[in-house]
Amino acid sequence: MNELIELIKNDEEIIKGMPADVESIIAKNIELKEQNLVEIPKDFIDLLSIFNGISLEEAEIFAFNPDTEGFNNLLDINQHIVKEDGFNIIFLGKDAESYFIYDEESEEYQTIDMEELDVIDASQDFHEALEFFLSI
Repeated sequence: MNELIELIKNDEEIIKGMPADVESIIAKNIELKEQNLVEIPKDFIDLLSIFNGISLEEAEIFAFNPDTEGFNNLLDINQHIVKEDGFNIIFLGKDAESYFIYDEESEEYQTIDMEELDVIDASQDFHEALEFFLSI
């Protein structure tokens, strides 16, 4: 992760949000679990604790209650996705043609086509999946 973080940190073209409050995210995860919603994955929480939102060209990684203008709120995007509806996913980001998601059932980070919802890339390794999604 350190190599990826350094790459993001040093790239001036990438817009980065200020670190999120991890305790607030953990508290929110407890609520999400109680509401039968998919929890925010630990690897993604680790990223949010460094960069609360990332934007590169048309790609965006959502932020947790963002302080930085221009980032979509992870919670707003996912508020209606209930496990009982057969969706065990949480949307983590998007670009012009695809979504970056976490599939709780397969325990994979996936880039999926926005229209057809076909899987373009999948990995249980968060860093590999994020690099693919951001094309860095």
